Amino acid sequence: MDSTAGRAQLRRWDELYRAEATATGRPARKAILRDGWLDVDSAQYDGYRRSTLAVHRDKVAAGVYSVDPAIGDRPADEVSFEELAEERWLVGSADAIHSELDEWERALGIEYVLLRIRARGLPSHRDTLEQIRAFGEQIVAPRALSAAPRSPGGR
Repeated sequence: MDSTAGRAQLRRWDELYRAEATATGRPARKAILRDGWLDVDSAQYDGYRRSTLAVHRDKVAAGVYSVDPAIGDRPADEVSFEELAEERWLVGSADAIHSELDEWERALGIEYVLLRIRARGLPSHRDTLEQIRAFGEQIVAPRALSAAPRSPGGR
């Protein structure tokens, strides 16, 4: 599932996909592509917001978002980061990202997330590596620990 679809579109695609998987006797394994940035440094986050907004405004101008009723055929420069990010991207605090992941998992059964952290050369390579580390420590590790099967005796 792509990075431009909001929850309503994802639900429609999920229904079609599950029906086809059932009809063909295959498991419905689901992954989602999302842009993301953990807000651990406000200057880095501002750079991320600018570069990601520019990429997605180009997609708005190209008509990629035209099927989304919230965006439609509006001029690209009138579309904000906040409205594009809502229900689509993993951005903000660790708590906000965990909440969004929980919602995708609950509502759609998403098993895997492909995360795009860098757009058009911004943020810097160093900042991007810091983001990978921060996501690993604050998002991936806690989720992996909470999902890990426990052996008898709690070990």
